[in-house]
Amino acid sequence: MYIHGGTIGDAAGLFEGAPGEFLAGCARRFRELHGNTAGDAEQRSWPPLLDALMGAGLGELWIGLEYSLQGNGKRVDALVLGAGQDGSLRAVVVELKQWSECHPIDSEPDRVLAHGAVTTHPCVQAAGYVRYLRTWLRRADLNLVVGAVTVLHNAASSVARALRRSDTWAGEIPVLGRDDLEDHTAVLDAFGGAGLTAPSDEQVKDFLATRHSPPMSVFDEFERTLNGDPSMTLLDEQQDALLELQSRLRKALDRPDRHVLIVTGGPGTGKTVIATRLVATIPRLAKRHGTTCTTRYLTPSGTLRWQLSRAAGPGADGLVRNTRDYLKAIPRERHVPIIDEAQRIKDLADVVPKLLNATRLSVIFLDERQIIHPEEGITADALEKLIRDHGADTTRIDLVHQFRCGGSQRYLHWIDDLLSQGPTPQPWTADDYDFATSANPDDLEAWVNAHNDLGTTARISAGFCWPWADRPAKSPLNREVELKWEDPLTDEIRNRYLPWNSRYVMRDAEENIIVPHSQAWATDPGGHEQVGCIYTTQGLEYPYSAVIMGPDLVRRNDQWEARPECSEDPVMSDVSPDRYLRLAFNIYRVLLTRGSRGCRLYSTDPDTQAYLEQLIPTKVSAPHPKLRSWPTPT
Repeated sequence: MYIHGGTIGDAAGLFEGAPGEFLAGCARRFRELHGNTAGDAEQRSWPPLLDALMGAGLGELWIGLEYSLQGNGKRVDALVLGAGQDGSLRAVVVELKQWSECHPIDSEPDRVLAHGAVTTHPCVQAAGYVRYLRTWLRRADLNLVVGAVTVLHNAASSVARALRRSDTWAGEIPVLGRDDLEDHTAVLDAFGGAGLTAPSDEQVKDFLATRHSPPMSVFDEFERTLNGDPSMTLLDEQQDALLELQSRLRKALDRPDRHVLIVTGGPGTGKTVIATRLVATIPRLAKRHGTTCTTRYLTPSGTLRWQLSRAAGPGADGLVRNTRDYLKAIPRERHVPIIDEAQRIKDLADVVPKLLNATRLSVIFLDERQIIHPEEGITADALEKLIRDHGADTTRIDLVHQFRCGGSQRYLHWIDDLLSQGPTPQPWTADDYDFATSANPDDLEAWVNAHNDLGTTARISAGFCWPWADRPAKSPLNREVELKWEDPLTDEIRNRYLPWNSRYVMRDAEENIIVPHSQAWATDPGGHEQVGCIYTTQGLEYPYSAVIMGPDLVRRNDQWEARPECSEDPVMSDVSPDRYLRLAFNIYRVLLTRGSRGCRLYSTDPDTQAYLEQLIPTKVSAPHPKLRSWPTPT
């Protein structure tokens, strides 16, 4: 998506003929796509770019202003498409900056000082977009070649020259200043040379229609990061956060006082990717700094610990640990603990003083909107105050944009509106994320099975509204998740029984795993035939997510009503309805944001299902030959 897409000549002509109308139209389109307003500085950067491209004779090329990256909700300032002489499609990422002054920082080559503020080097930002397009757009027949240009239309050419650099992924990244934009040869060279011609309509159409898919999971990324070859792309604020953390860590290594770095962010904002990146990079930073230290990745999430430990392999034994187990032993070395999912730590107010006594430098990641347990949770503000009250300094970094749910910020905001006691949201009509209700459990399961048949991971998760009894290790799965609904064609009550995810691994006669245990449910074969809950989904993601909303959260009298008595989670037994409502909102928000490509929602409560179907399109899945008819439990 983009606020203007077409030839450079068309865009320049519209601006020249009616500049106010052109900018107003772009501003309207921006609000439609992103829900907020394009800044004046952004709008002022478009005309100089169009003038320079027209002057260089590139008017036939295609340009998208504020081009959205489907996978994470971020935007490229401008994207130019042309055709190479070899028939390839050439894409040039344009990073626009309004700075009139900017200076490199010798001690931090990936950051610059612009108008008194330290920020990410614009070529590093542009290189991140290049890497994204090369790794997330993996359609072989697209024949895509990607480059980048940084434009500082208010800066002197001497300022621009001082910023030029090369990058492993982007190659040489030209930086054009104010005077360079008037040099037609310089502009032409920066955008690919005289051999660049107009792309065909088919090339542009194929490019815009290509699905953006992540090259690997966070677990694969962790393994590669530990081996010195990180592959997952960090963009904009994720880049800023990592560089800021690294800068703060360098400075803290020289200081005797205690310092805690706090990173907040919602689901999919990159917290775990940044945390795992730090685990590998901090020892290298310390070594370059002339000292030594080790890191530990700590999390209270058993599922996340198991997945990351498997990715790290036996050579990294002890690297991933439970927070409490770590604090029981006094570190023998200089440790920098990285605590992820900190909102899930019980009695965090007691844990923090122990952490400060054991270490003088640590990093804490949390999302207060993912508090799903009555004994867990602390706000970021309260955490900062707690740390300062114990005599330590804090630095806080907030992440906003998310990579999950196809990068659809609209979907995330819509789910926030849905799961609140605010006004009923407008019906979901956006097309940037595949979201719908399923009419019944059969449709829901057929949708999941169809995706898994195609080799794409899809999972069913549900609210903890059915008993989850323990069982002997080799006994059959219990069909505990009982779903009843009335068939509108026959008025008959139908039943479907599904199993919770297994606490144990089950194997066939040849010792092949046919049922993974709960910690592998979201990733390993066989998981789609079980139902996951909040404890096995939090912190993870998969391409397609089917969510069953149980009777613990229902819609009555234009309000959400919490029914803690319908929860089978033992920790919820004494929770009040008001407190349970806040937890239920968080729980279902987590479940509804696990799917990177699509989600289906079904409520077991008929009135709630009717309410959801008024807001969300209902899509019926084709009958599936592998749809199981589970026997009635005995």
